[in-house]
Amino acid sequence: MIGGRLFYRFMLRFLMGLGVAVLLFAPLVHIFQIRVVDSEWSEDLRQEATWAARHLGPELVDKAYTDAWRSMHNTMRITFFDAEGKLIEDSHPERPQHDVHALLRGEDHGRHLAAIEAMPHGGWLVLSRPGVPPFPFGMHWELVLVAVLVVLIVHLLLYPLVRSISSTLGQLGQLAEQVADGQFGKTLDIRRHDEIGALVASFNDMSKKLAEAEKLNTRLLHDVSHELRSPLGRIQVMAETSILRPAEADRCVQGIGEEVKLLDRLVGDLLQVARFESESQAPKMQSFALSTWAQETCRRLESKVRSNKIEWATEFPQDEQQVSGDPQRLAQALGNLVDNAIHALSGHENGKIEVRVELAADGWTLEVADNGPGIPAEDLPHVFRRFYRAGDNRGRDQGGVGLGLSLVQAIVEAQEGQVKIDSQVGAGTQVTMRLPLA
Repeated sequence: MIGGRLFYRFMLRFLMGLGVAVLLFAPLVHIFQIRVVDSEWSEDLRQEATWAARHLGPELVDKAYTDAWRSMHNTMRITFFDAEGKLIEDSHPERPQHDVHALLRGEDHGRHLAAIEAMPHGGWLVLSRPGVPPFPFGMHWELVLVAVLVVLIVHLLLYPLVRSISSTLGQLGQLAEQVADGQFGKTLDIRRHDEIGALVASFNDMSKKLAEAEKLNTRLLHDVSHELRSPLGRIQVMAETSILRPAEADRCVQGIGEEVKLLDRLVGDLLQVARFESESQAPKMQSFALSTWAQETCRRLESKVRSNKIEWATEFPQDEQQVSGDPQRLAQALGNLVDNAIHALSGHENGKIEVRVELAADGWTLEVADNGPGIPAEDLPHVFRRFYRAGDNRGRDQGGVGLGLSLVQAIVEAQEGQVKIDSQVGAGTQVTMRLPLA
């Protein structure tokens, strides 16, 4: 039965709770009877006994009176005793006889309430009645029926809910087993709007993210193998050429050297990105003058830019504001952005690269803009992925491997900053790094 075990566990806990509640309720009822009901009834008996003792003459104390009393008072009992405590008349002789002397001493044994009063002509009048029996000894079949109905109603209300929860948890467990077996991306329909529904939604998100991560890892493995295979293949071809054509050996050796440099840069960039993403290589934070750092860094980059016949423009803040960060890694990030801009402007007439550094109250920004061909809108969400190249060939001819922006993002986010890219086809690209002052 779906949800059977869980339901009966709920019912067992409910019945246990009900039993504990009854056990706690019984003494409370008993205390209430003693303090309220019994005391009020005892006071009523005393007042009634006082009135009857004053108004009943000796001529009325006979069997006819007690029989009439019995017919009118089935619960309340009246008893007459002489001065010595001997029974004269009793409206309910079948009940245990009272002990006058014990009543006078205030002793009341048994579950009855009694009041004794002296009569003017001599003797004693006793009014008594049974007290309310302590719960649950006075339970009637109606109480048992009510208890059964309560359990039945709880059963009818609780079972559909527990069955629904158990069914959802069962499906979630099966899905968890599938995910554990590597079947990522599978989800459940969310038909609930409670905590269980939130759990299903979270699990669905996890399954989707695992599928996306597996897809990215597969693509990363493919990209890495492709990027490594290409220079290795070229190295093999040039090595074979140098053997078959000794006259071209020098050219081949030079080409092999370039390919080895490419491999070294590829592996180095990939390792740096992995270290930043795993937080195993923390940035070396220090305070430095922003304007001086920006001018020195751009001065080192300017010759490379102008050697490619690209116009170069910079803008720095006038104040020597001190900021906190890793200046070496930030210079590396800026160099990667300038390299990307140079690659984008390759073969582009009237190319221009602008670097702007601006200060704000809550941080500072570094912008690198070019007037190159721009990046298509469909490629923008993916440009920070490793080995991704817009248009599948952007930068390939110039030796780019698609790790520059990934490394920039890793460096900036490791220093609690953000990086954003804006681009429009035919109008150029602008990359903005935003970092806190401290």
